[in-house]
Amino acid sequence: MDEKNIKEDLIQYVWNSRLLSGKILQTTTGQLLQIIHPGIWNIHQGPDFLMAKVKIDEVVWVGHIEIHVFSSDWVLHGHKGDERYENVILHVVYKNDSKQNFPADQSYCLELKKLLSPDLLIQYEALKNTAYKLPCAEWIQKVPEHIKNNQLDRMLAERWENRAAKIKSHLGNNYDWEHLLWQYIAHYMVTPANSDAMEMLFGKLDFSIIRRLANREFEMEALLFGTAGFLNDEEGDEYYLKLLNEFKYQERKFGIQKMAVHIWKFLRMRPQHFPTLRLAQLSGMMSHSIPLFDQILQAQDTSEVRRFLQQPVSDFWCDHFHFKDSAHPKKIKHIGKQMQDLLLINAVCPVLYYYGQVMNKTELCDKAFRWIQTIPAEQNSILKLYSSESWLAHHAGDSQAMLQLNKQYCSLKKCLQCQIGNYVLQYKLE
Repeated sequence: MDEKNIKEDLIQYVWNSRLLSGKILQTTTGQLLQIIHPGIWNIHQGPDFLMAKVKIDEVVWVGHIEIHVFSSDWVLHGHKGDERYENVILHVVYKNDSKQNFPADQSYCLELKKLLSPDLLIQYEALKNTAYKLPCAEWIQKVPEHIKNNQLDRMLAERWENRAAKIKSHLGNNYDWEHLLWQYIAHYMVTPANSDAMEMLFGKLDFSIIRRLANREFEMEALLFGTAGFLNDEEGDEYYLKLLNEFKYQERKFGIQKMAVHIWKFLRMRPQHFPTLRLAQLSGMMSHSIPLFDQILQAQDTSEVRRFLQQPVSDFWCDHFHFKDSAHPKKIKHIGKQMQDLLLINAVCPVLYYYGQVMNKTELCDKAFRWIQTIPAEQNSILKLYSSESWLAHHAGDSQAMLQLNKQYCSLKKCLQCQIGNYVLQYKLE
């Protein structure tokens, strides 16, 4: 294998996975080396592994490990003289191509070039150079199920940890969980083309007013449509004019600053996805389901939550998609099962999980994981990459995990940070 094709991730993997255990090791200057503990893999700025423990000759050292492909990279990457690297005790490199980089009294160097097996390098090169969108496609069907399942469990937890950081930023300092939950529900009710507009709408709405209008469907509808900018014209049918008059009263009373209606997008959109219909559905849900968050905490399963989400729209919206369209055959237009699944996956379960974390209530975190495993798996082009290799998502927990795996690992070819990639690398799968 051409040494120019070797990257630091291989050296990091070899060091972290203890593939060097049992081998007689020597530093480049001849000292015997024993790895007691490889240290903690550092994903932030600074040395690659922190607080490692090694024995060099008869002296035990505790400090940091720096990884490079070539020893000359120490200077090339600007680490020499950087105070963050002052406690480096050992440099682990593929090739020691420079003898002058490391002061002998501060740190030692371990060269791996003669220690790595040819099979390991062949598998590494195959993973890195594959033309498949799924790097391990040639081997995935031979990987044991328990390894794939363990990786999916890790990916779902990682995805929710990432979501938790975003949820925390939206939550702010007032810890209004009811408001937070409805923000997420509203965000995922519209298509991506209108998600920014929906976020802007909730930024303009005082949630205390929404609480006050719970169980008052008409007033809630006027508030949402008026603030969203849809009640501007002075002409319309009887229902529209009633909403307009109600919003004018609310606008004066609460000092509402409404949006510009052109922010909302309708172009190339199916009528059932129109933001007007979604706002009507949201109004119906908010009118009849607040307080929703407390009810979710008490709910035993997702069927109870679905009942809260499945509130009907007002009569006008049973045969309209927009204020300006003509009447259609009447239909009860509460949100369908697919939208309920979407809200459970992206709003209810992640918020419930984060609440369990904040409140140190593991039973709520467990409930969130349990619930998502009862929701059907999503279907999209990314998930087809996995199903085409006979790796199927059995529920939404699996599909969410696969989306995380693809975005953060497979598409970036971070195979060595994946249990599946580790297995492929360590075992020659014929």
